Amino acid sequence: MSQTIIRNESLASATVCVVIPFYNRSCFSERLLWSIRNQTLQPDTIYLVDNGSSLKEIASLHATIESIGWGNIEIILISTLKTGNANYARNLGFELATTKYVAFLDSDDWWEPNHLATSLDYLSSSKKGAIYSGAIIHKNGIYKNHSIDVNLLNDPFSIFVSRKGYIAQTSSYIINKEMCQGQKWDETLKRHQDYDFFLSIYYFGPGWAFSSTPTSNIDWEDGGAKSKPEFRSMVRFLKKWIQHISSGPLRTYLTNQILLCIRSRSKQKYLNYYLAIGLNKNFNPFIFKAFSCPLAIFALSKAYKYREYFHAKSKLLKNIRG
Repeated sequence: MSQTIIRNESLASATVCVVIPFYNRSCFSERLLWSIRNQTLQPDTIYLVDNGSSLKEIASLHATIESIGWGNIEIILISTLKTGNANYARNLGFELATTKYVAFLDSDDWWEPNHLATSLDYLSSSKKGAIYSGAIIHKNGIYKNHSIDVNLLNDPFSIFVSRKGYIAQTSSYIINKEMCQGQKWDETLKRHQDYDFFLSIYYFGPGWAFSSTPTSNIDWEDGGAKSKPEFRSMVRFLKKWIQHISSGPLRTYLTNQILLCIRSRSKQKYLNYYLAIGLNKNFNPFIFKAFSCPLAIFALSKAYKYREYFHAKSKLLKNIRG
């Protein structure tokens, strides 16, 4: 069993549980669970909240759980009827938690051994009620995204649209349960739920502490593949928060969303929604009017199509040449 490392005296009485939403991801379960078991600061409880996985997936997950010696850690597997709703799973785990702190971890991510100790060291020495960090990203190699302290920014939404690629990684979130009772994950959102939760803690909760040391891992090659954009959720998110977003970040976000609409061939109503906001706020009128032109949209969609073709061809040739 790993020796617990306490670097801050206030951590001696700290209790933490881990909440993991799970849906048909047993192929990552060994990597996931061993990363918790190997923590230098051991959690009290792990809540694995399943969202309607197949029986085969549950059996595989259970086998992995049984293969690991958990010591004093209690691991609880909960089945729900909310198929694929990770936000419901996070909220349920949060409600069930009896510890002072709740750490969130996605089922295809994993932690460095010092994640809980390092994060709780920062959080317990701050006056904030939650902590986040960047991440160690696995895509065409490994690199660390150190992100930025949101308390240094004029607008917290800037963190999500920065040209420097800052992130506030979901699996880095650790929450003080008592201080964050009023903040929940929005169960109506299938996309941008992390943005929503982050802004909720920032504006209506006890605020975020920041760890400059990334200790959570994301695999954007295997585990992190994104599904088709869910524009309904993204529009709902923007309607909810648009009054809190300043002009600069909003302009960048709208431009990104318009390009995403064109690239993914979304329904016209979503493209029109983003265009209307940009034109109404007089953001780069020439650019937004150009986006309104069917010929421009057609040209851009063709450009994306050819770019995808040449990217796929290049990747295939690379694999053939070995």
